[in-house]
Amino acid sequence: MMKIQTFFILPAAGILLFLCGCEHAAIPAEMLTKTPWYQKQLKLIRDNNADQIPVSLAKQGIAVGRIIRKLPDNTFQVSGNVPFGNSSIRFSDADSAAKISEGDWIVARVMRDPKGRPPLIQDYRKVSVNTDSIPEEFHPDLEKLICLGIKYGWELKIEVSNNQDSVTISNDAPEDGKRYTANMFQLYIGKQVRADRIKDGVYPNFVVVSAEKEAKTYILTYSGGFPQIGMALKIRFPVYESLRLPYLQMFESLGTIAGHPSTRARRDELQRAFEKAGIPGTWEISDLGRMIFSYHTGLFEVYSAFEKRVRTVSGPLADGYIFTLSAPTEGPMSIPMTSKYRHVPYYKWNLLYPDFNYLSYGSGNERITYRWSFEYGSGKEPVCEEIAGKILEVMRSIPPWTLPGNKSKSP
Repeated sequence: MMKIQTFFILPAAGILLFLCGCEHAAIPAEMLTKTPWYQKQLKLIRDNNADQIPVSLAKQGIAVGRIIRKLPDNTFQVSGNVPFGNSSIRFSDADSAAKISEGDWIVARVMRDPKGRPPLIQDYRKVSVNTDSIPEEFHPDLEKLICLGIKYGWELKIEVSNNQDSVTISNDAPEDGKRYTANMFQLYIGKQVRADRIKDGVYPNFVVVSAEKEAKTYILTYSGGFPQIGMALKIRFPVYESLRLPYLQMFESLGTIAGHPSTRARRDELQRAFEKAGIPGTWEISDLGRMIFSYHTGLFEVYSAFEKRVRTVSGPLADGYIFTLSAPTEGPMSIPMTSKYRHVPYYKWNLLYPDFNYLSYGSGNERITYRWSFEYGSGKEPVCEEIAGKILEVMRSIPPWTLPGNKSKSP
C-alpha cells in the first residue's frame, strides 16, 4: 500500500514537519506548506495550541492521506498520517461526509476528541482520485500531481489504458482532444508515444511539450499557463511561462509595474547596453513585469481554432527576432543549466529553446532569476543561435533588476 509524507504538529517549537519512509517518491511537503490555505491552517493550529506544550496534549493537527474505507458515524479510515494516535478522521455532519469517497486524497485540519474518538475535521482540501487502478510505476508522478491538485483545487481525472501501459491525467478533458480553454491540462505518461499526438509547439490557445525519461514518454498539453506541472514532475519540459503569447501580449502596458520609474530606467539601461554591444533592436515594457527586445517584426494572420476566427499578431520576419525576459523571481532555486538548444515551431515562425531557459544572478537567498525565450524567422537557425548567445552575454554583464517595491535590490 502506498505511503506518503507524514505531518506532526509540535506547538512548543512552532510547526515542525517530519517525513516518514516511503516505497516510492513521497509527496513533496513544500508544495502543500507554501499554499495560502495551508499557512492559514497552521496559524489556526498555533492559535488553538498556544496554551499547550507537550505534543500529546495538542488540541489540533494536520491529517494527510488517502481515504481507504468509509466507517459508520461519518468517519473515514486514512492511509497516511492522522495525529493523536488515530488512523481515522470524522466529519461533524452527514452532508460533508457524503462529499468524500474511497480513493480521495485529503489534507485536513483536525481537532482532538476528548473522548478518544477519531479527531473531528475543521477544514480540508481533497482531490478526487482513485489510485487503486493506477500501475505502481506511475505512482511517483501521480503523487506530485495530487499535491498540485490539493494546492490549486483541481478535480483530477485519470484514465488508464486497457493494457496498463499508459495513464492520462487531466483536470478537464477537451471535447475533441485539441480544444483547450483557460486553465486546462492533460498529461500522458506511457511506454510509447500516443498515435494521435500533436507535434511539440505553441498553438493558438494551447501548448504541447514532450519528454523522454526513465523509459517513459511524457506528453503535456495545456493552456492558461501550467509551468508548475512540468517543474513538479522534474521532467525536462520547456517552461513556457515566460513566452510572449502574441494574442495575449500587451506592449507598453499601462499597469503599475510598467509605469514605475525604476521599470522605465531598467528599459533605458537595457537599450543603452544593447546599442553599445551592436545588437540591433528595441526594448519595450510588457505586462506583468516582462520586457521584450525585438528587431524587424511584422504582422501575421493566425487562425484561432477555439475562437474560430483569424487574429492578427506580431512576430519576427525572416531576419528578425524577439527576445522576451520574464519578471524576476527572488530567492534560492535549484536549476540545472545547459547550453543544448532545440528549435520549436511557434505559430508561423520558430522558437529557439534550451533545456532550461533561465538566467540567474547571485546565490542562496540573494539569487535573482529570469526566464527567457527567443523567437526568430524561418531558416535562420545558425544565425539566431549566435544572436541569442550575444544577447545572453550582454544580459549577464548587466546588474539584475527586481520588481518595483523591492528597495534592497531595485536600482
